[in-house]
Amino acid sequence: MTSAYTELIKNGTITSGTGFLKICCREFEICSNMRDAPLTSPIPEHFEADEFYKKNYDKASKEWAKWQKISLDEARKIMVQQHENDLESKKKTLIDWKLENQKFQKILHEVEFWIAPTPQHENLKKFALSQLNYAMHSQQSIDNLQANIDAALNTSVEVVKAYVEEQKQWAEMKVDRTYKQWGKSMKDAADKNVWMKQFLDSLELMESRKNKKTIFLIAGRSAVGKVALPEKCVNAWG
Repeated sequence: MTSAYTELIKNGTITSGTGFLKICCREFEICSNMRDAPLTSPIPEHFEADEFYKKNYDKASKEWAKWQKISLDEARKIMVQQHENDLESKKKTLIDWKLENQKFQKILHEVEFWIAPTPQHENLKKFALSQLNYAMHSQQSIDNLQANIDAALNTSVEVVKAYVEEQKQWAEMKVDRTYKQWGKSMKDAADKNVWMKQFLDSLELMESRKNKKTIFLIAGRSAVGKVALPEKCVNAWG
């Protein structure tokens, strides 16, 4: 039974061990980004670190630099804008919670109204009610969210300074994280390049040995009327 890989041998697309080994590479991490590409696509022979991680690191570094020299007035503006954005999100969440509770409450009343015909059915009723009660947002949660929405934003100097320090810490953590990710990406690319070079060099050696053996065998067979080449000489080229 053929696979997608061996089918290429069957239909004549692949005619050598070198070609077959190359397409089999895509089943391994070295070519993981090619698993959805056509099997006839050539495998990459060189790898570069993903620029995505470099861009993330550069962005995090700029953000870190911004918070090191930001003025209190600038920080206050950012703080107020963030608060306003959060406020809109919280208001939407509060509306969603109340609407969800109305839906859950409707079903809850209907399930409570159901008279279970047997004790076994009663277990089903208890389970259904427990699911509904678990899904509902508690009144305490709703009240806390409402209080959070109603609370005025404190923009005093002390609060803004604390906000800046907090942002500095977050920015530093992000720089550290993205730097490690970028470093790992570079190391992964370097490791893949070593692996691929070893792989391609070994294939080149295999082809060279195969060609030498073929030439030697042809030369031996064409020596009509001459003494046959010793078998050990032929094997030496294998």
